[in-house]
Amino acid sequence: MIYGWWHPKNFIGETAYSAKKFGTTSVDDVKSFGNLIAETSKRTPEATNIVDFEKLRASLAVDEIKGAKVIGSAMKDDVIHRSASFAVNAAAKDGRVFALRGGDGITRNLLQVEGELNDVKGIFEWIVGPEGLTHQRFIKGGQITGLPNQVPK
Repeated sequence: MIYGWWHPKNFIGETAYSAKKFGTTSVDDVKSFGNLIAETSKRTPEATNIVDFEKLRASLAVDEIKGAKVIGSAMKDDVIHRSASFAVNAAAKDGRVFALRGGDGITRNLLQVEGELNDVKGIFEWIVGPEGLTHQRFIKGGQITGLPNQVPK
């Protein structure tokens, strides 16, 4: 049976696939994306420079986003929010990943990539954590800063 990217069975598959990228076969070893990043830095000798490492982090973030349960503002159906769903694959090549620690003490990952929506330049961004994909949107005129929901001047 084929499932959509939002289906829980695909979440398990994406996590396992990401885990195999850095040499572990145990999904229990990588319960969250944060653990994926930590393990990647330990087990990935091919990421010998910062550019390779950033590309690998972005690729793993895309895997996590595709497998995450979509909740909260990530479910908004206006074009600004939904357009990020269609741009996620571009982030695997050119995206940047940043760690965000919330007031609840939980670390979530912010992925940002430059892009265009209706010929307008800006950035797409996603926030994913243990609970799922909580944020996705396009920001007109935005830049990669590592901070979510920027208001460009």
